Amino acid sequence: MAKANRIVGIDLAQWGNYVGVAVLDGAGRAVEPPLRGRLSDDDLLARVRSAMIVGIDAPLCFPAGMDCFQPDHCADGRRRAELDLYRLGISCYWTTKNAAPTFRPVIERGMELSRRMTASGLRVVEVYPYGAACRLFGRPPHRKATQEGRAWFTRVLRTVVASLPPGDLHPDCADAALAAYTALLVLRSEAEPLGRNADGLIWIPPGLPLPSARSRLDA
Repeated sequence: MAKANRIVGIDLAQWGNYVGVAVLDGAGRAVEPPLRGRLSDDDLLARVRSAMIVGIDAPLCFPAGMDCFQPDHCADGRRRAELDLYRLGISCYWTTKNAAPTFRPVIERGMELSRRMTASGLRVVEVYPYGAACRLFGRPPHRKATQEGRAWFTRVLRTVVASLPPGDLHPDCADAALAAYTALLVLRSEAEPLGRNADGLIWIPPGLPLPSARSRLDA
């Protein structure tokens, strides 16, 4: 079955198992208002079944050589993509054995969703909305959870995503919309991959000078 003209962005929120979801068409228009809710993995799979591409805001791979958070099992390390973000001056949560306990379920859920979606034939990419915002609009002047932050993120999002609903977006919805927009850029071959295949690529919009492509495709 041909893929529908839908690009989906998913933000796995760190608290309360909430999820933000945004759906764009190939022209970058929101085809429905971004939503936030307690959605199960099966709910999400049903929503993305006919998508051309899905961008997930969560780590989709452990660092090379690491396969769990148990301190006495397997090696610890850092993902090349996250190190590349750090070199660009973009902060992020590290996918290591010392990852915050509230962040670990997000990592594990992202990996499971990616596995199930990929197995069903979907193209899934890891994206990073905060990094996307930095590249597209400059470093956000306010925290996204504040009233000023919501207003800023919604205002700049409207410059790249059409047909968003009136009013300021919840931060999870804004992140989902940025995730979908980044996925659209990936589909257009207009996004840049950070990292290497061995422990996962993170896709971000072009902007600042990027690290060399020397090893991002290392197996």
